[in-house]
Amino acid sequence: MRIVKPNKLPEYLWEAAGKDKISASNPFKYIGFDRDMARLGWVKPPPWELIEKTLNGINRLICNKNEFIFIGMGGSINGIKAVISLKKTTNIHCIDSLDPQALVETIVKIKNINRLFVIPISKSGTTKETQLIAHTIRNFVSNFVGTKRVKRHFLWLVDKNSVSRWKALGWQGFLHLPIQFDERTDIGGRFTSPHTLIFFLPLFLIENRNLKKLKKQYSLYLKLLQSVTNHAFKDAFKYKNLRKGFFSIRVPSASLDSLKTWITQLFQESLGSKKRNFFVKTIVTDKIFRNRNFVSLRLGIKITDPLIKMMCLMYYLENFVAYYAYFKKINFVNQPSVEKYKKKMKTLVSETPKEMPETDLKGLIKKIKSRLKPQHKFIEAVLYLYPSRDFMKKIEKELKKAFPLKEIFVFVGSDWNHHSYQAAYKDKYTFYILVTRKNYFTNLPYFKQSQLAENVRMLKIISYATYLTIKRNSLLVSLKDTSSAF
Repeated sequence: MRIVKPNKLPEYLWEAAGKDKISASNPFKYIGFDRDMARLGWVKPPPWELIEKTLNGINRLICNKNEFIFIGMGGSINGIKAVISLKKTTNIHCIDSLDPQALVETIVKIKNINRLFVIPISKSGTTKETQLIAHTIRNFVSNFVGTKRVKRHFLWLVDKNSVSRWKALGWQGFLHLPIQFDERTDIGGRFTSPHTLIFFLPLFLIENRNLKKLKKQYSLYLKLLQSVTNHAFKDAFKYKNLRKGFFSIRVPSASLDSLKTWITQLFQESLGSKKRNFFVKTIVTDKIFRNRNFVSLRLGIKITDPLIKMMCLMYYLENFVAYYAYFKKINFVNQPSVEKYKKKMKTLVSETPKEMPETDLKGLIKKIKSRLKPQHKFIEAVLYLYPSRDFMKKIEKELKKAFPLKEIFVFVGSDWNHHSYQAAYKDKYTFYILVTRKNYFTNLPYFKQSQLAENVRMLKIISYATYLTIKRNSLLVSLKDTSSAF
């Protein structure tokens, strides 16, 4: 990779954006392309005219719909969660879990199936979890509207070059739109906010489809981009010599929960397990995080509007990652280690998932103590079930109590596989607890029990494949007491 003057990096990044091929003299040719596939379309914001045209078209499709379910994994859903957190809504829902409990808690909130609109999202069109969940909900909706009319209740967001594969999975005749406004395919999942339909469609809905208001907000956002870019470059240059990628990112308290996973994926998947002896850990907080091993990042621009602030924060962090990756000689747009557990999944898919011995929380902590090593600075629990907020807090509280000198993280699988597995694969500083339960609730009215059972089976396979590929630093258990998850 060619070494360039650092202050020229923003120019090189802008020059590379939106192009399928760039000169070998541009350093982003080596770190911003996934093999020969361009992945820098996120850098340049789309023109308002394209956004307006697309949203007007969608508005005609959903004119009589007032309840919405988004389905997706990783970058396809985490940006949406962030957007809908900006307003208190009761008619927009997200599903990113194969645990049937996620379906239960969503469906009971739907007041009128006839006015329901479902938006599954998959860049490849083939994401296993998204396909399983979407087919499950499709069959459920068909019970009420019929197999022919169900097509009026779905709109897939899928990359243009993935449509043929998507259709082959049973979606022939269903509506679909490209994720990007320009219909290109050069934006990876974790970079889809805030410049694609993944961000603007939920925004359009929470703003009561008010395009005039959105145009004004977007215009104000565009005026801040140069300042945001400069700030990102300044911080990346400041921290370019760090030996570890331990970052503490400050966000507004109102957006903490919703932005946590989006930011985690951006850093963990972009920078983790890609450079020998360089490890990444991301803490998202609304407070000053005092730990000498972590450096603090925050959007150093005063913005009062919550939406514009969120968009600027996202763009700031994306630019920071791009510049920082240059200094570390890391390809920040691929995720090669993710293929490890996917490959293992393929060998397990025809088998009955292996059942783990059950344990309670006390027994789990005992098991962790027997495996924990001095090098482990962090303990990360990945729950392959659909937990309540109280249950997640309970796990975190008990782990902090048992291991007061460790930083504790709690995430939900299998979405975790889409945002943190890449970093976990070679991480020697984190001990991972992979948690399942023996019995998942699969007897739901109006749902095919066989379909729910297959969803659960796949969830267990994902957890086991994950364990087998990171077992040197992990523990897979079936937890007895998950009652507070309900």
